[in-house]
Amino acid sequence: MPTKIGQLKNPGQFDFQQFRAAAQQIHEAKQRIRASAATKPRIMDLKAMRSTANQKTDKPLIRAFGSTGIQLKYSKKEVVEFIKRSIKAKARFREKGQGVKAQILMNRIEDYKSQGPYKSRWLKSVAEIRSAQFFTLRHNLAEFAVNPSKDSQSGTKHRVQVRFEAWDEAMLRDGQPGMYDQAVAWAMKQGLSVHCDCDDWRYHYAYLATHAGFGIVPETGFPKIMNPHLQGSVCIHIYKVLREITRRPAGLSKRLGLYMKQQAGEQAQKEKQVFVHKGTDQEAIDELAQEIANQMRMARGGNYSKISQSQEAKELRQQMADEALLRYHKAEAKAKKAEQDKRAAESALKKAQREAVQAVATARMATLKETLKAFVAASGGDKAKGLEMFQRNMTGLSPQEITQIKDWTNGQ
Repeated sequence: MPTKIGQLKNPGQFDFQQFRAAAQQIHEAKQRIRASAATKPRIMDLKAMRSTANQKTDKPLIRAFGSTGIQLKYSKKEVVEFIKRSIKAKARFREKGQGVKAQILMNRIEDYKSQGPYKSRWLKSVAEIRSAQFFTLRHNLAEFAVNPSKDSQSGTKHRVQVRFEAWDEAMLRDGQPGMYDQAVAWAMKQGLSVHCDCDDWRYHYAYLATHAGFGIVPETGFPKIMNPHLQGSVCIHIYKVLREITRRPAGLSKRLGLYMKQQAGEQAQKEKQVFVHKGTDQEAIDELAQEIANQMRMARGGNYSKISQSQEAKELRQQMADEALLRYHKAEAKAKKAEQDKRAAESALKKAQREAVQAVATARMATLKETLKAFVAASGGDKAKGLEMFQRNMTGLSPQEITQIKDWTNGQ
């Protein structure tokens, strides 16, 4: 059983190393639970949704809800809508390069939470969470300890991870080794990827972040219950860290600048080992910069490495297939709508025809009644003689009309 972050050995003095170890334990435990859930019919991933959308029948997609195991059914139409929202999420956060800028992530969640029933609780949590402490950096992956809100169920600090996607470029862009804090400040304004160990992030935003290109730990399970419309962007803990990055960047950039300076020094030692070049000085500089960038990418490794070009190509092909599938369903829905409109128009035409026939019959019957009244008056008020004269002089009457006239005469 992993240690709870709140149950650290020295509660009077916060130990970042102990905090990080406990947070890593919890992360690994959650990943094991997540892997176990993936083997059961609970996770609604894109593979299952695509399979349902591609089938010719209208068989629903069935998934269990959480640990309760309650069976929930999702129609083919709902599943297609989920796929459509996943594709739109990519477009909504689309930017050049990796990650998404901090200000954009903040704007998205502020717009979402500042409306409706979320506003008061959101503002309360923003006011209550006052601490977001940076405590370590591994290459371009920074980690922060963030206090919980007062109504938090866990009551423990949360580990927030922020990956600066332009870190390597920032280290090389100016060519001024002593200006690392400025380089970090520039990197903080570029694309970021994020992660938090709280349940709000996991069940609301992790899938969105994965498909929109700003998630660190991939999440394949569509948030069918908690966030089916893929709204917002980040949890309250990540939001607090992003506020630190955007509103008070000076102090953080100086601390991160020390890490960048150390990394640049280590990289400089590697350059001295092997580098042979024949050509102009500018070509040598360009080749050296490329070599440094390549070595940094190779050194990153681990669970947080970049996806390969082949993986990117595979994702692009799958995205094109998804878009083709949606175009097919859109055309199919359009054809069904046209057929429904055609049937509705035919039904309306038939109804109008029936009403027109009924109107003509009603007008004819009124004329017949007036004619009968004239015959009765000519017979001195004798209904029987008047009816007899009416039937003798009026030709082309249908049996139904004769019956209606007799009934009307008897009722007078």
